Amino acid sequence: MIETIKDRANLFNIIVAAFAISLQQFCAIFAGKYTLMSHSVIFVNLSGPVIVGWRLIKKQSVHRLEVIGCAIALIGSTISIIDHTSEKTNPDDQNILLGDSVALLGSFLCAIWMMKNQEIVQKMPPLYAMTFIMIFSSIILVVLGTTIYGSKGGFTLGFDPKTGFLGFLSLDLS
Repeated sequence: MIETIKDRANLFNIIVAAFAISLQQFCAIFAGKYTLMSHSVIFVNLSGPVIVGWRLIKKQSVHRLEVIGCAIALIGSTISIIDHTSEKTNPDDQNILLGDSVALLGSFLCAIWMMKNQEIVQKMPPLYAMTFIMIFSSIILVVLGTTIYGSKGGFTLGFDPKTGFLGFLSLDLS
């Protein structure tokens, strides 16, 4: 198994997949802060149409039903966001365009993750691939969390049960 990690191309794919899934998760959560949660979930899950679109651009074979399914997904997504009367529960942070845009970016990142996974599992069993991706992804999320939110007191490497990365190890359950 170590040989597959030593393979530079496979290691590169694992790191790219880990970055993609970490940033996709970040986009989904960030988008939910500024847009309706339904918009965030819908847009961040449009990776299927992104992959099919990519395959069409690369002139790879795409089944007609895949294209029809993607068209249905895009039409359904468009219909679901047409209602301009809907508002967030907490309108203080409402910035629908920003949230929707970030969520859409998340779907591209998820598509990259899926396409890299397809390459990785050709060289190693899927469970090992996901384990390595999740290890790298966890490290990336901790670095992002402490870098972005650490200065604001929202995320630390400490044992604080509310803000600490290792807070789950704290004996303070209050």
